[in-house]
Amino acid sequence: DEEYINYVVVDEFHEKFGPTIMHIKKQHVIGVGAEGVEVFKNGRLCWLQIATKNKVYLFDVLLLGARAFKNGLAMILESKDILKVIHDCRAIAGCLIAQFGVKLANVFDTQVADVMCFYSETGGFLPDRVSTLHEVLSLHLRVPPSQLSSLQMKSQFTKEESEMWHTRPCPLPLLKVMALSVIHLQPLRLVLLDTLMRDYMALVDSYLSKTVPINCLYPQESVLELPRELRQLEVMRRERHEWASSHYPLTEQGLLARFSPKPQSSSQASPIGALILEDLAFPLRHNNALCAALPVSQASEEGTARLSHGSHRFLPPPQPPLPSTHKLQTVLCPSERKDDCTFSITAGCGRANFRLKVGKVAHRHKHKL
Repeated sequence: DEEYINYVVVDEFHEKFGPTIMHIKKQHVIGVGAEGVEVFKNGRLCWLQIATKNKVYLFDVLLLGARAFKNGLAMILESKDILKVIHDCRAIAGCLIAQFGVKLANVFDTQVADVMCFYSETGGFLPDRVSTLHEVLSLHLRVPPSQLSSLQMKSQFTKEESEMWHTRPCPLPLLKVMALSVIHLQPLRLVLLDTLMRDYMALVDSYLSKTVPINCLYPQESVLELPRELRQLEVMRRERHEWASSHYPLTEQGLLARFSPKPQSSSQASPIGALILEDLAFPLRHNNALCAALPVSQASEEGTARLSHGSHRFLPPPQPPLPSTHKLQTVLCPSERKDDCTFSITAGCGRANFRLKVGKVAHRHKHKL
């Protein structure tokens, strides 16, 4: 199927701005991006992108000015009741406070979450660098490279090329790129949460698998001792650490060259740490309250097997997603258990598909990816 991005350009106060702000204020989770903030100390914020569960709004900050923040944007960005999903919030936060006095709050940063996932899945190693947005989308959501090429090019803009964000009217390809930069953030958050909680969920399932009362298994004086299941955390960490050391070069700073893995034979594809959870029979099939998002590793039977035992999902680097004819599943927000993220993910490849529709009042743009 052909995929499109529909977005709303908000560049005036008379018709669009008010209804847009009212719609965003009703959300529990939004995706946020910005353009022109890379050199915020010397430049100006040009665009602010906000994605809700079914719409993408592009705020032309150059035209709207500080009035846009006084009339509602500041309240949204500073709200503790609306979760903002952002990839690398540092530049955006610095730009907002420096130019408009807006203090960004309640943020889920996908770049930070990605590093935490890597840290856990390598037994305590840090990567030699952080991931760009298109790298994270490829690793965790398996978005095809053909849909991420424009994001990759944007991340490589020179200082002179970045001046294009000041051009008015804004070129249509740039509008599409801005929408693309926020449209995946909500499903990305769910998959990252699933990964961050994987070991915890596996250990809880090990508790649930105990059918005999604990007082029948252990003497009374040992009930509060750390059980065998939880002691395996340290074993898992050591095994993952050893596995990562053999699969990735180590820099002089003691960091893993994450995107330059060592050549491996097929027999070395599975980390040893995964076998520990398998021996403890952690099927991840009982307590699924926080695992609503489809795991990326379901792209193959092998990936599903690795995932079921809490292993290294994006180690080694993922293969291109396989074609899928499976039905779509609606992703629920694990923090709210509400359908506040109705982007759908294709079962079998973990790739997010989007059909965003804009209201009749808003100005409509539709571009093929």
